[in-house]
Amino acid sequence: MPHSAESVATILGLDPGTNTLGLGWINFDVKTLRIVNTQSQLLIADKMRPDAWYAEVHCDRHARLQRLGQNILQMLRWIGPVCVVTESPFFNASRPNAFAALIETVEMIRHAVSEFDGYKSLNYIDPPSVKRAVGAAGNAKKEEVQSRVVKVEELNYQGSIPLASLDEHSIDAIAVAYSKLIEFRRNRL
Repeated sequence: MPHSAESVATILGLDPGTNTLGLGWINFDVKTLRIVNTQSQLLIADKMRPDAWYAEVHCDRHARLQRLGQNILQMLRWIGPVCVVTESPFFNASRPNAFAALIETVEMIRHAVSEFDGYKSLNYIDPPSVKRAVGAAGNAKKEEVQSRVVKVEELNYQGSIPLASLDEHSIDAIAVAYSKLIEFRRNRL
């Protein structure tokens, strides 16, 4: 952290999807790296006001990504994170087309981060590392990850929806941000 940094900084974690995208952010003390609080939000592109012209010119998927990108940019401006990290896309041989869509989503996130701050990079963490950071096995299912995130006492979650009731995307986004904080702590030692 720069010497001129505020006393509290934010890591924004994202769980990418072409329609449903989770955001989880952790505010932490820059000196101690202890969590001040954690929050999350779910973005659902189909529930956002569509730009019919854009969808007609391009396609529905690109219109959804555009809406998600606009909302991510607004969140970046509101939260002002020192670090933005996303779960890296994974290839599932039984659903190869999903990988291409995830790549497009991550590119849209990268573009939003660049528009927010041209000197800020988008960080990536692979799914097994995210799962291990919360105490789950690298190949754990969504339910185990959720139960592990709920048990992380230091999160100090302050969202309007109870942590145990969050959707899988918001939970995953919190886990992504938490795994980056764990990495910060390891690198400080």
